[in-house]
Amino acid sequence: MKTYDFSTIIDRTKSHSLKWEKYNGKDILPFWVADMDFAAPPEVIEAIQNRLQHNILGYTNSYAAMSEAFINYAKKMYGWKIQPEWIIWLPGLVCGLHLACRSIVGDVFVMPPVYPPFLSSPILSGKQRIDLPLIFDDVAYKNDKNKNAFRLDFASIEQHFQNAKANSLLLLCSPHNPVGRAWNADELQHLAKLAQKYNIVICSDEIHCDLLLDENLQHLPIEKLNTDLQLNLQTITLMAPSKTYNLPGLACALAIIPDANLRKKYKQVRQGIVPDANLFGYVGVETAFSQCLAWKEQLLAVLRKNHNELFALVNEELNAYGIAMQKVEATYLAWLDVRSLGEKISAADFEEFGLGLSDGSDFGNSGFVRFNFGCPNALLQQGLQRLKIAVKALWERNKK
Repeated sequence: MKTYDFSTIIDRTKSHSLKWEKYNGKDILPFWVADMDFAAPPEVIEAIQNRLQHNILGYTNSYAAMSEAFINYAKKMYGWKIQPEWIIWLPGLVCGLHLACRSIVGDVFVMPPVYPPFLSSPILSGKQRIDLPLIFDDVAYKNDKNKNAFRLDFASIEQHFQNAKANSLLLLCSPHNPVGRAWNADELQHLAKLAQKYNIVICSDEIHCDLLLDENLQHLPIEKLNTDLQLNLQTITLMAPSKTYNLPGLACALAIIPDANLRKKYKQVRQGIVPDANLFGYVGVETAFSQCLAWKEQLLAVLRKNHNELFALVNEELNAYGIAMQKVEATYLAWLDVRSLGEKISAADFEEFGLGLSDGSDFGNSGFVRFNFGCPNALLQQGLQRLKIAVKALWERNKK
Protein backbone atom coordinates (compact mmCIF):
# COMPACT_ATOMS: atom_id res chain seq x y z
CA MET A 1 0.00 0.00 0.00
CA LYS A 2 1.21 3.49 -0.82
CA THR A 3 2.26 5.47 2.23
CA TYR A 4 1.49 9.18 2.48
CA ASP A 5 3.38 11.84 4.43
CA PHE A 6 1.45 13.39 7.31
CA SER A 7 4.45 14.19 9.49
CA THR A 8 6.36 16.88 7.57
CA ILE A 9 5.72 20.40 8.80
CA ILE A 10 5.35 22.60 5.72
CA ASP A 11 6.20 26.29 6.12
CA ARG A 12 3.04 28.21 5.22
CA THR A 13 4.08 31.59 6.57
CA LYS A 14 4.89 33.02 3.12
CA SER A 15 2.13 31.33 1.15
CA HIS A 16 -0.62 33.93 1.74
CA SER A 17 -2.35 31.43 4.01
CA LEU A 18 -5.41 32.81 5.78
CA LYS A 19 -4.65 30.55 8.72
CA TRP A 20 -1.04 31.58 9.15
CA GLU A 21 -1.08 35.21 7.97
CA LYS A 22 -3.39 36.14 10.85
CA TYR A 23 -0.35 36.03 13.15
CA ASN A 24 2.39 37.18 10.79
CA GLY A 25 5.42 38.40 12.72
CA LYS A 26 4.13 36.99 16.01
CA ASP A 27 5.12 33.86 17.88
CA ILE A 28 1.58 32.47 17.76
CA LEU A 29 0.81 29.03 16.38
CA PRO A 30 -2.55 28.94 14.56
CA PHE A 31 -5.02 26.24 15.53
CA TRP A 32 -8.12 28.18 14.59
CA VAL A 33 -9.73 28.06 11.10
CA ALA A 34 -10.75 24.62 9.75
CA ASP A 35 -7.79 24.23 7.40
CA MET A 36 -5.39 21.32 7.94
CA ASP A 37 -1.59 21.68 7.77
CA PHE A 38 -1.08 18.62 5.58
CA ALA A 39 -0.13 18.50 1.93
CA ALA A 40 -3.10 17.78 -0.32
CA PRO A 41 -3.34 14.26 -1.75
CA PRO A 42 -0.60 13.82 -4.37
CA GLU A 43 -3.21 12.40 -6.76
CA VAL A 44 -4.99 15.77 -6.72
CA ILE A 45 -1.73 17.68 -7.21
CA GLU A 46 -0.81 15.47 -10.15
CA ALA A 47 -4.24 15.83 -11.76
CA ILE A 48 -4.05 19.63 -11.53
CA GLN A 49 -0.52 19.63 -12.94
CA ASN A 50 -1.67 17.46 -15.85
CA ARG A 51 -4.57 19.82 -16.57
CA LEU A 52 -2.17 22.76 -16.54
CA GLN A 53 -0.34 21.25 -19.49
CA HIS A 54 -3.26 22.35 -21.66
CA ASN A 55 -2.05 25.92 -21.02
CA ILE A 56 -5.49 27.55 -21.32
CA LEU A 57 -7.31 28.57 -18.14
CA GLY A 58 -10.65 29.62 -19.58
CA TYR A 59 -14.19 29.48 -18.30
CA THR A 60 -14.96 25.84 -17.65
CA ASN A 61 -18.23 23.95 -17.38
CA SER A 62 -18.81 21.21 -14.87
CA TYR A 63 -18.73 17.84 -16.57
CA ALA A 64 -20.28 14.40 -16.23
CA ALA A 65 -17.20 12.67 -14.81
CA MET A 66 -17.32 14.92 -11.73
CA SER A 67 -20.89 13.96 -10.95
CA GLU A 68 -20.16 10.30 -11.70
CA ALA A 69 -17.22 10.36 -9.28
CA PHE A 70 -19.37 11.78 -6.50
CA ILE A 71 -22.34 9.50 -7.23
CA ASN A 72 -20.09 6.43 -7.06
CA TYR A 73 -18.46 7.74 -3.91
CA ALA A 74 -21.79 8.38 -2.17
CA LYS A 75 -23.04 4.90 -3.07
CA LYS A 76 -19.84 3.28 -1.79
CA MET A 77 -19.48 5.33 1.39
CA TYR A 78 -23.09 5.83 2.50
CA GLY A 79 -25.23 3.45 0.42
CA TRP A 80 -26.89 6.59 -0.99
CA LYS A 81 -28.20 6.52 -4.56
CA ILE A 82 -28.10 9.96 -6.17
CA GLN A 83 -29.44 11.05 -9.54
CA PRO A 84 -27.16 13.35 -11.60
CA GLU A 85 -29.88 15.98 -12.04
CA TRP A 86 -30.06 16.46 -8.26
CA ILE A 87 -26.55 17.97 -8.18
CA ILE A 88 -25.78 21.70 -8.30
CA TRP A 89 -22.08 22.65 -8.30
CA LEU A 90 -21.10 25.66 -6.19
CA PRO A 91 -17.93 27.69 -5.51
CA GLY A 92 -18.08 26.83 -1.82
CA LEU A 93 -20.36 25.52 0.88
CA VAL A 94 -21.03 28.81 2.69
CA CYS A 95 -22.76 30.33 -0.31
CA GLY A 96 -24.85 27.16 -0.35
CA LEU A 97 -26.17 28.05 3.12
CA HIS A 98 -27.10 31.54 1.93
CA LEU A 99 -28.89 30.18 -1.13
CA ALA A 100 -30.84 27.78 1.07
CA CYS A 101 -32.01 30.68 3.23
CA ARG A 102 -33.03 32.64 0.14
CA SER A 103 -34.91 29.66 -1.30
CA ILE A 104 -37.56 29.69 1.44
CA VAL A 105 -40.01 32.37 2.58
CA GLY A 106 -40.37 31.46 6.26
CA ASP A 107 -38.00 31.56 9.22
CA VAL A 108 -34.64 29.83 9.63
CA PHE A 109 -33.86 27.59 12.60
CA VAL A 110 -30.27 27.07 13.76
CA MET A 111 -28.72 25.05 16.58
CA PRO A 112 -25.96 26.97 18.38
CA PRO A 113 -23.17 26.71 19.18
CA VAL A 114 -22.57 26.29 15.48
CA TYR A 115 -20.31 27.26 12.58
CA PRO A 116 -20.60 31.10 12.32
CA PRO A 117 -22.16 31.28 8.79
CA PHE A 118 -25.16 29.39 10.19
CA LEU A 119 -25.75 32.37 12.45
CA SER A 120 -25.18 35.07 9.85
CA SER A 121 -26.67 33.64 6.65
CA PRO A 122 -30.33 33.89 7.77
CA ILE A 123 -29.88 37.52 8.79
CA LEU A 124 -27.99 38.46 5.62
CA SER A 125 -30.73 36.74 3.61
CA GLY A 126 -33.43 38.88 5.22
CA LYS A 127 -34.89 36.04 7.29
CA GLN A 128 -35.70 35.78 10.97
CA ARG A 129 -33.28 33.47 12.76
CA ILE A 130 -34.67 31.29 15.53
CA ASP A 131 -32.13 29.58 17.79
CA LEU A 132 -32.68 26.03 19.03
CA PRO A 133 -29.58 25.59 21.22
CA LEU A 134 -28.05 22.19 21.74
CA ILE A 135 -28.38 20.85 25.26
CA PHE A 136 -25.63 19.35 27.37
CA ASP A 137 -26.44 16.11 29.17
CA ASP A 138 -24.67 16.61 32.51
CA VAL A 139 -25.72 13.20 33.83
CA ALA A 140 -24.37 11.38 30.79
CA TYR A 141 -21.13 13.36 30.99
CA LYS A 142 -20.60 12.52 34.66
CA ASN A 143 -21.32 8.85 34.01
CA ASP A 144 -18.99 8.50 31.03
CA LYS A 145 -16.58 11.25 29.98
CA ASN A 146 -15.57 9.18 26.97
CA LYS A 147 -18.88 9.98 25.28
CA ASN A 148 -19.90 13.30 23.78
CA ALA A 149 -22.73 14.72 25.90
CA PHE A 150 -24.19 17.30 23.48
CA ARG A 151 -27.76 16.51 22.42
CA LEU A 152 -30.53 17.86 20.19
CA ASP A 153 -33.33 19.47 22.22
CA PHE A 154 -36.26 17.65 20.65
CA ALA A 155 -38.86 19.15 22.98
CA SER A 156 -37.85 22.68 21.98
CA ILE A 157 -37.49 21.68 18.34
CA GLU A 158 -41.03 20.32 18.11
CA GLN A 159 -42.50 23.27 19.96
CA HIS A 160 -40.89 25.72 17.56
CA PHE A 161 -41.62 23.65 14.46
CA GLN A 162 -45.28 23.47 15.47
CA ASN A 163 -45.47 27.28 15.56
CA ALA A 164 -43.28 27.88 12.51
CA LYS A 165 -44.25 29.99 9.54
CA ALA A 166 -45.01 28.16 6.32
CA ASN A 167 -41.96 27.16 4.24
CA SER A 168 -39.45 27.53 7.08
CA LEU A 169 -35.95 26.04 7.10
CA LEU A 170 -33.71 24.18 9.51
CA LEU A 171 -29.96 24.53 9.03
CA LEU A 172 -28.50 21.25 10.27
CA CYS A 173 -24.77 20.70 10.84
CA SER A 174 -24.15 16.95 10.46
CA PRO A 175 -21.59 16.08 11.78
CA HIS A 176 -21.63 19.09 14.03
CA ASN A 177 -19.03 21.84 14.01
CA PRO A 178 -17.86 22.77 16.65
CA VAL A 179 -19.12 20.24 19.25
CA GLY A 180 -17.93 17.18 17.30
CA ARG A 181 -21.14 15.13 17.40
CA ALA A 182 -21.95 12.70 14.61
CA TRP A 183 -25.71 12.49 14.98
CA ASN A 184 -26.85 8.87 15.19
CA ALA A 185 -29.64 7.21 13.20
CA ASP A 186 -32.21 7.54 15.98
CA GLU A 187 -31.56 11.26 16.35
CA LEU A 188 -31.69 11.93 12.61
CA GLN A 189 -34.83 9.84 12.16
CA HIS A 190 -36.58 11.71 14.97
CA LEU A 191 -35.55 15.04 13.48
CA ALA A 192 -36.58 14.06 9.96
CA LYS A 193 -40.02 12.91 11.11
CA LEU A 194 -40.60 16.18 12.96
CA ALA A 195 -39.51 18.20 9.94
CA GLN A 196 -41.86 16.28 7.67
CA LYS A 197 -44.74 16.53 10.15
CA TYR A 198 -44.47 20.32 10.31
CA ASN A 199 -43.34 20.90 6.69
CA ILE A 200 -39.88 22.19 7.57
CA VAL A 201 -37.21 22.09 4.86
CA ILE A 202 -33.83 20.80 6.08
CA CYS A 203 -30.56 22.11 4.69
CA SER A 204 -27.87 19.75 5.97
CA ASP A 205 -24.21 20.77 5.94
CA GLU A 206 -22.42 17.41 5.75
CA ILE A 207 -18.96 18.68 4.80
CA HIS A 208 -17.28 16.84 7.71
CA CYS A 209 -19.08 13.53 7.14
CA ASP A 210 -15.99 11.57 6.06
CA LEU A 211 -13.96 12.64 9.09
CA LEU A 212 -15.39 10.05 11.47
CA LEU A 213 -12.91 9.56 14.30
CA ASP A 214 -15.06 6.95 16.00
CA GLU A 215 -14.46 3.85 13.90
CA ASN A 216 -17.83 2.38 14.90
CA LEU A 217 -19.78 5.19 13.27
CA GLN A 218 -21.34 5.30 9.80
CA HIS A 219 -22.47 8.59 8.26
CA LEU A 220 -26.17 8.80 7.44
CA PRO A 221 -27.12 11.54 4.94
CA ILE A 222 -30.38 13.19 6.04
CA GLU A 223 -31.82 12.81 2.53
CA LYS A 224 -31.28 9.04 2.58
CA LEU A 225 -34.00 8.81 5.23
CA ASN A 226 -36.59 9.63 2.57
CA THR A 227 -35.82 6.24 1.07
CA ASP A 228 -35.08 4.37 4.28
CA LEU A 229 -38.25 5.53 6.07
CA GLN A 230 -40.42 6.30 3.03
CA LEU A 231 -40.68 9.96 3.98
CA ASN A 232 -41.44 12.96 1.82
CA LEU A 233 -39.00 15.38 3.45
CA GLN A 234 -37.63 18.30 1.45
CA THR A 235 -33.85 18.50 1.79
CA ILE A 236 -30.82 20.39 0.57
CA THR A 237 -27.61 18.49 1.30
CA LEU A 238 -24.34 20.43 1.09
CA MET A 239 -21.10 18.50 0.65
CA ALA A 240 -17.53 19.04 -0.55
CA PRO A 241 -14.18 17.26 -0.45
CA SER A 242 -12.51 20.39 0.92
CA LYS A 243 -12.36 19.40 4.61
CA THR A 244 -11.65 15.68 4.28
CA TYR A 245 -9.09 16.02 1.50
CA ASN A 246 -7.75 19.43 2.58
CA LEU A 247 -8.72 21.33 -0.58
CA PRO A 248 -10.46 24.49 0.72
CA GLY A 249 -8.47 26.74 -1.61
CA LEU A 250 -9.95 25.00 -4.66
CA ALA A 251 -13.39 26.39 -3.75
CA CYS A 252 -15.73 23.74 -5.08
CA ALA A 253 -18.77 22.20 -3.37
CA LEU A 254 -22.14 20.78 -4.30
CA ALA A 255 -25.76 20.90 -3.28
CA ILE A 256 -27.90 17.78 -3.68
CA ILE A 257 -31.61 18.67 -4.05
CA PRO A 258 -33.96 15.86 -5.13
CA ASP A 259 -37.16 17.96 -5.14
CA ALA A 260 -37.48 19.55 -8.58
CA ASN A 261 -39.38 22.65 -7.40
CA LEU A 262 -36.97 23.37 -4.57
CA ARG A 263 -34.03 22.80 -6.91
CA LYS A 264 -35.53 25.25 -9.42
CA LYS A 265 -35.95 27.90 -6.72
CA TYR A 266 -32.39 27.31 -5.50
CA LYS A 267 -31.04 27.85 -9.01
CA GLN A 268 -33.14 30.99 -9.45
CA VAL A 269 -31.85 32.72 -6.32
CA ARG A 270 -28.21 32.07 -7.30
CA GLN A 271 -28.54 33.80 -10.69
CA GLY A 272 -26.36 36.89 -10.97
CA ILE A 273 -25.01 36.39 -7.43
CA VAL A 274 -23.13 33.09 -7.19
CA PRO A 275 -20.65 32.22 -9.95
CA ASP A 276 -19.65 28.78 -11.13
CA ALA A 277 -16.84 26.90 -9.44
CA ASN A 278 -13.39 27.07 -11.00
CA LEU A 279 -11.47 24.76 -13.30
CA PHE A 280 -9.08 23.39 -10.67
CA GLY A 281 -11.90 22.92 -8.20
CA TYR A 282 -13.58 20.64 -10.72
CA VAL A 283 -10.39 18.66 -11.25
CA GLY A 284 -9.83 18.40 -7.51
CA VAL A 285 -13.36 17.20 -6.82
CA GLU A 286 -13.26 14.48 -9.46
CA THR A 287 -9.87 13.23 -8.31
CA ALA A 288 -10.58 13.34 -4.56
CA PHE A 289 -13.81 11.41 -4.87
CA SER A 290 -12.40 8.82 -7.27
CA GLN A 291 -8.78 8.24 -6.28
CA CYS A 292 -8.03 9.30 -2.70
CA LEU A 293 -9.67 6.84 -0.32
CA ALA A 294 -6.33 5.39 0.79
CA TRP A 295 -5.08 8.90 1.58
CA LYS A 296 -8.20 9.55 3.64
CA GLU A 297 -7.81 6.37 5.68
CA GLN A 298 -4.21 7.25 6.58
CA LEU A 299 -5.28 10.79 7.45
CA LEU A 300 -7.90 9.45 9.85
CA ALA A 301 -5.26 7.42 11.69
CA VAL A 302 -3.25 10.61 12.25
CA LEU A 303 -6.29 12.61 13.35
CA ARG A 304 -7.34 9.90 15.80
CA LYS A 305 -3.87 9.92 17.37
CA ASN A 306 -3.88 13.72 17.60
CA HIS A 307 -7.36 13.74 19.08
CA ASN A 308 -6.50 11.14 21.69
CA GLU A 309 -3.45 13.10 22.84
CA LEU A 310 -5.40 16.36 23.14
CA PHE A 311 -8.30 14.57 24.85
CA ALA A 312 -5.94 12.92 27.35
CA LEU A 313 -4.22 16.20 28.16
CA VAL A 314 -7.51 17.97 28.86
CA ASN A 315 -9.16 15.17 30.81
CA GLU A 316 -6.11 13.93 32.73
CA GLU A 317 -4.27 17.18 33.47
CA LEU A 318 -6.23 20.31 32.58
CA ASN A 319 -9.45 19.17 34.21
CA ALA A 320 -7.78 20.09 37.50
CA TYR A 321 -8.22 23.70 36.31
CA GLY A 322 -11.85 23.14 35.29
CA ILE A 323 -11.15 22.69 31.56
CA ALA A 324 -13.42 20.21 29.79
CA MET A 325 -13.48 18.68 26.31
CA GLN A 326 -16.01 16.34 24.75
CA LYS A 327 -14.81 13.34 22.78
CA VAL A 328 -14.82 14.32 19.11
CA GLU A 329 -16.83 11.78 17.15
CA ALA A 330 -16.21 13.54 13.84
CA THR A 331 -14.24 16.53 12.45
CA TYR A 332 -10.72 17.57 13.52
CA LEU A 333 -12.06 20.34 15.77
CA ALA A 334 -12.16 20.19 19.57
CA TRP A 335 -14.58 22.33 21.59
CA LEU A 336 -12.93 23.31 24.88
CA ASP A 337 -14.88 24.63 27.84
CA VAL A 338 -12.59 27.24 29.43
CA ARG A 339 -15.15 29.14 31.50
CA SER A 340 -13.27 28.25 34.68
CA LEU A 341 -10.49 30.63 33.61
CA GLY A 342 -12.59 33.75 33.97
CA GLU A 343 -15.94 35.31 33.22
CA LYS A 344 -14.60 37.18 30.20
CA ILE A 345 -12.16 34.52 28.97
CA SER A 346 -11.73 34.44 25.19
CA ALA A 347 -9.39 33.17 22.49
CA ALA A 348 -7.50 36.47 22.70
CA ASP A 349 -6.24 35.50 26.16
CA PHE A 350 -4.55 32.41 24.72
CA GLU A 351 -2.72 34.46 22.08
CA GLU A 352 -0.62 35.92 24.90
CA PHE A 353 0.82 32.42 25.29
CA GLY A 354 1.42 31.83 21.58
CA LEU A 355 -1.78 29.92 20.86
CA GLY A 356 -4.23 31.00 18.15
CA LEU A 357 -7.69 29.47 18.70
CA SER A 358 -11.22 30.21 17.51
CA ASP A 359 -13.37 32.12 19.98
CA GLY A 360 -16.59 30.54 21.18
CA SER A 361 -18.56 33.78 20.88
CA ASP A 362 -18.29 33.52 17.09
CA PHE A 363 -20.24 30.25 17.36
CA GLY A 364 -22.80 31.66 19.77
CA ASN A 365 -21.20 30.32 22.95
CA SER A 366 -18.73 32.52 24.85
CA GLY A 367 -16.44 30.88 27.37
CA PHE A 368 -15.39 28.20 24.89
CA VAL A 369 -12.57 27.95 22.35
CA ARG A 370 -12.17 25.69 19.31
CA PHE A 371 -8.88 23.88 18.76
CA ASN A 372 -8.02 22.55 15.27
CA PHE A 373 -5.86 19.43 15.69
CA GLY A 374 -5.55 18.74 11.94
CA CYS A 375 -1.79 19.10 11.73
CA PRO A 376 1.44 17.08 11.91
CA ASN A 377 1.85 15.60 15.37
CA ALA A 378 5.08 17.49 16.02
CA LEU A 379 3.22 20.77 15.51
CA LEU A 380 0.41 19.58 17.74
CA GLN A 381 2.90 18.82 20.52
CA GLN A 382 4.05 22.44 20.45
CA GLY A 383 0.43 23.52 20.71
CA LEU A 384 -0.30 21.19 23.61
CA GLN A 385 2.70 22.48 25.52
CA ARG A 386 1.52 26.05 25.02
CA LEU A 387 -2.01 25.08 26.02
CA LYS A 388 -0.76 23.68 29.34
CA ILE A 389 1.23 26.83 30.07
CA ALA A 390 -1.68 29.09 29.11
CA VAL A 391 -4.27 27.27 31.21
CA LYS A 392 -2.12 27.25 34.34
CA ALA A 393 -1.22 30.95 33.98
CA LEU A 394 -4.76 32.07 33.23
CA TRP A 395 -6.11 30.00 36.11
CA GLU A 396 -3.69 31.59 38.57
CA ARG A 397 -4.44 35.04 37.20
CA ASN A 398 -8.19 34.51 37.55
CA LYS A 399 -7.81 33.38 41.18
CA LYS A 400 -5.96 36.49 42.28
